[in-house]
This record gives sequence, C-alpha cells and structure tokens, in this order.
Amino acid sequence: MLLDLPNSIRLIATDMDGTLTRRGKFTPLLLQALEVLQSAGIPVVIVTGRSAGWVQGVVSYLPVAGAIAENGGVFLPGDTEPEFLVHVPDLADHRRSLADLFHDLQNTFPKIQEAPDNRFRLTDWTFDVRGLSAADLQTMGDRCQDAGWGFTYSTVQCHIKPAAQDKASALEQVLQRHFPPLVWTNWHHNNAQQDAIKNLLNRS
Repeated sequence: MLLDLPNSIRLIATDMDGTLTRRGKFTPLLLQALEVLQSAGIPVVIVTGRSAGWVQGVVSYLPVAGAIAENGGVFLPGDTEPEFLVHVPDLADHRRSLADLFHDLQNTFPKIQEAPDNRFRLTDWTFDVRGLSAADLQTMGDRCQDAGWGFTYSTVQCHIKPAAQDKASALEQVLQRHFPPLVWTNWHHNNAQQDAIKNLLNRS
C-alpha cells in the first residue's frame, strides 16, 4: 500500500469509532495502513471517549504510538504504563466522588443506569444517555458544574469528568511530553493535510 501524504505530516491524531471503524469493526485495510504509517515513521495517536481498560487492549494489538482514552483523562502508550492527563491524587477517592455525584443525579433522574464499561474507567463516570431530553442533559451539566465537575455526552453515553478534562488539552499534553519536536498544526486551516487524512481513512 502506498500512501500519498504531504511531507509536512509528522503525526496523525484521530478519533476511533466511526473514523477508523467501519460498521463498528477494524478492517484489514486499516491495519495495513497503520503498518505502513509505522514503517514510514509517522506515529498515530488514537483519541477516544472509550474506557482506559478497553483502550489498553486496543493499543497492545494495533501498530499505534498510543491512545488517549476517557475523553482526555488517560494516555496509554503502546509500551509503558498508563499516564493520567488530569490531576488524580488518589484514585479510590476520585472514584468515590464520581459515584457520589452520579447517585445524586440518580435521585433526580431515577432511570439513569451506570454504563457496563464504567468499571473499567479511571477518570470519568459513564451512564446511558437513552431516554434523556435536551433539558435533562442541560440540568445534569449544570449540576455537575455547580459541584465542580465537568459533563459531556454522546449519542451513546453521558460522562461525568474532571472539569479540566477534554480531548484537545489532553492531546496537547501528549504532544509536549512524547513528541516535543512536533508542532501541533491546526488542520481545520490546512485543507491539503485534512484531505489527505480523510482519503487515507476512507480507503480503510
């Protein structure tokens, strides 16, 4: 496989679900493309909201430099221990605080249920988004903010998280710690690079 990428591309940071997957699966062409990028010396960093436990399994098998999990909470390099990207002085206390806030929300929204993957998480707390209205989600976000926590949601899950935890700042930390020679290019204003990455991923 030959990849027609601009010479200025030094690293690729990418979402996973719906970007690297097709119908929820990794494809043979994707694996081939990742191997070619690795051989070319272009590291790939996955950025996802999935749990640290789930992502640790992925990075152990895929030819990637690592992955940022839990919407910016943890970096999992391919060959070393996980690194927190948010301040967690005591993990047990952190999990208890998240649980307390979830149960507080549950008193107001009794139908919400802890997500199956929550037991594999370190920095955030997840529960099912089904059945929640936009007004419900706004109320939850306000409650979390008032309690000093952050809140985000997708089409699948809601996440209670540290207020400073987000994918963009996490990626910046990872670049500074592990890839200091690289300059973070804003691809939203670099159409040639953006189109090249889209073409690569669409082939997979």
